[in-house]
Amino acid sequence: MSLGDTGHPVHGLHRICRYTLVLRTGSPRTDRQGLPLTVIRWSHFGDAMNAIRFRVFRFVIGRFGRFRKVWILTQAFDLGLGLLTLVSSPSVFVAIVDIRKQIAAWPGIRTARHRLGGLQFNLNGTELGHIHSNGVADIALTSTEQADVLHEQRAQRHHTAPKSTWVSYFIEHKNQKEAVLSLFRIPFIRLSTPEQAEKESPSEEYVQ
Repeated sequence: MSLGDTGHPVHGLHRICRYTLVLRTGSPRTDRQGLPLTVIRWSHFGDAMNAIRFRVFRFVIGRFGRFRKVWILTQAFDLGLGLLTLVSSPSVFVAIVDIRKQIAAWPGIRTARHRLGGLQFNLNGTELGHIHSNGVADIALTSTEQADVLHEQRAQRHHTAPKSTWVSYFIEHKNQKEAVLSLFRIPFIRLSTPEQAEKESPSEEYVQ
């Protein structure tokens, strides 16, 4: 199962260039592997687009993280991520919308804008997690739940706070909806069961 951005094979935009559509003028041109350049390799194109979505996310967080307390900037950035996803990966954009709708329909769930952008899901006033508009899902797990999820390779440690008990999942393809939903079900079930909720709690999201 894909872990999102971990171990991603894309190393830049060269894959777009290698498989660019060109006009047929005489004999078809080929690349080093003998593949016709007139054939679009959509899988490679999609991988490169995923790389752009996630690299922009990391770049802005790394360079401008000091502005994360400015609400209007974080929301504007998330809106921009949504537009980038819509343009670069329409099927992923639709999948993100569908995932959000499904979680929001669970009993007792309330939604709100997350302070750093994205849609947050709460149950009885406690956050389950949130999904940024470029497909980065952050889920609040306990240390025990996190250990199980990491052992099963269902997600990775939080993308900016690896010392926390939270996990992150990078949505790269439209067929990953169930994987994301299954992760959000973990805190949902825990918070729906008072006995389990009292045993162990997640850490704060941003533990340094």
